[in-house]
Amino acid sequence: MKSFHFIICFFSSSSFTTSAAEAVDDNAVIIAALKRCAILNPVAAAVLAIALLLVPTMAFAQHGGGGHGAPLGGGGLSSTGQPSGVGEKDELKDFHHAMEVQATSDQASAFRTILKNTESANAQLASLEQEQEKDPSLWAGRAANVKAAIDKARISTRSFVDGLSARQKAGLKEITGRIAKAETDLAGQEKVLEASAGEGHDSAMSGRTESLAKALETFRNQQGRLAEEMGIVLSDGGEVVFRIPAFKTSAQAGGQRIAVSSSSVISRVEAENEANVYKIELTQDLSDLQPNITEVLRAQVESLPTCGERVELRDATLALAAPASVVVAQLYVEHWICARGPKTARELAQGTGSVEIRVTPAVEPNGELNMKTEVSRVEGDKFVRDLLKSGTLGEALQQKIASSMVKVIESANFKAMLPPTGAASAETKSARFESTTGGSLGVALEGEMRMSDEQAALLGNQLKERVAAQAAK
Repeated sequence: MKSFHFIICFFSSSSFTTSAAEAVDDNAVIIAALKRCAILNPVAAAVLAIALLLVPTMAFAQHGGGGHGAPLGGGGLSSTGQPSGVGEKDELKDFHHAMEVQATSDQASAFRTILKNTESANAQLASLEQEQEKDPSLWAGRAANVKAAIDKARISTRSFVDGLSARQKAGLKEITGRIAKAETDLAGQEKVLEASAGEGHDSAMSGRTESLAKALETFRNQQGRLAEEMGIVLSDGGEVVFRIPAFKTSAQAGGQRIAVSSSSVISRVEAENEANVYKIELTQDLSDLQPNITEVLRAQVESLPTCGERVELRDATLALAAPASVVVAQLYVEHWICARGPKTARELAQGTGSVEIRVTPAVEPNGELNMKTEVSRVEGDKFVRDLLKSGTLGEALQQKIASSMVKVIESANFKAMLPPTGAASAETKSARFESTTGGSLGVALEGEMRMSDEQAALLGNQLKERVAAQAAK
């Protein structure tokens, strides 16, 4: 089956690397690369279009801030794919770095084997203490096996780093330096174990193996960081096609511009009825929404009518309660009546209250993202509690919370980023709130694409047309 499997031709082609150095701008590089991939494998070139469009700033942001046409995805992206209000230079810097150090398919395969060597060494070391308790006379032999396994992991890692391209070595200088230090420390601890292996097991041995285990763990962590930096996805969920580096966009919600950082992974999972099935995993960092949730809701909830309820939102917080999130709002409400028209308005009651609303993402059968809300706790003065529990105030607050979150998330969802052919094929299957690496609020979207080779080719043509049109401006 020829499709996404050959997408790496774009990144591993030496002719592309030469062109990239000589090209005047990135659009020329992209077009040249697409042509070369089309010659080598037309379907691979078409599928490359998906990856490029999932990072709209690379393909379409070469001529400034956009503004050509109506915004997509709730106002977060312009029709050219350029996020509104986000600097093009800042977005492209991280992406170009990721492209320069991106692993080829052969490198990714080789590195996964190297990690297996490290995991094997770790398993043997973990069993060393347990085995010697059964028969201390076997200590020397077991220790020799551990040394051999660690040597294999160290040497294969060093050979991998030595074999990186000049551009990869330059871009990965910091992380490869940390790996070299971790390897040196590991070798030192390994020599301690080797020197004492012939002495038999004693009480000091446990401390030595513990130090060696810590050094091996540090070495493995640095390997994992190198894999992450090079876009090597360590997943058993299917054949990894491409990892989309983190990129930034923004969305308008309640008059506030909310920055969203997103990254994606596309994996081929199966072939079904002459169509290739691909799993899309998209994660979004919503940490910018958390400190702005009060202002986002205030513009939509507050009201100062002459007659009726005058509402003031004093504070709101947004926190993770995986797989949901929780919004807590503090409100002040006045009730005014007008017996014989607005000029007779007088205050009847006033009070404060707080409400806790649980928000859970839900994907409808048609793939539409919604937020299901539930009032989980209400406190405060009686008439405010009544308005929040069963009155229009509680309903309005839940609706505004749900719509604001959907707007932010959909600013960078699958359909907002794909051209017509890809958008028609992509289906959102699930969504959940989760913690980001930094501990902030995030959301994970999972979806699927079913595409024939012909549809992939059409998708590639649509992308090339957009790139060519933008380059001509």
